[in-house]
Amino acid sequence: MSKAYQEAGVGTMLIEELKRRMDFKRYDYITLETDAVNNDAANAFYLKNGFSLSETFTTKEGRVMNKYHYRVR
Repeated sequence: MSKAYQEAGVGTMLIEELKRRMDFKRYDYITLETDAVNNDAANAFYLKNGFSLSETFTTKEGRVMNKYHYRVR
């Protein structure tokens, strides 16, 4: 993502819209996965936006991934 979009908060707005549209009466949480290695900005972004790291795993191709959950409190 370009620096201009990062600084404008577009990603946070998209996450907030997803949370708003999510039917938490039907679903317990939102799950997402992203690379764990060399991806500090993305991992920090999800934590900043209320996601919790639920597990780290390695794919069969050898990629180390983080899985995050967002739950309504």
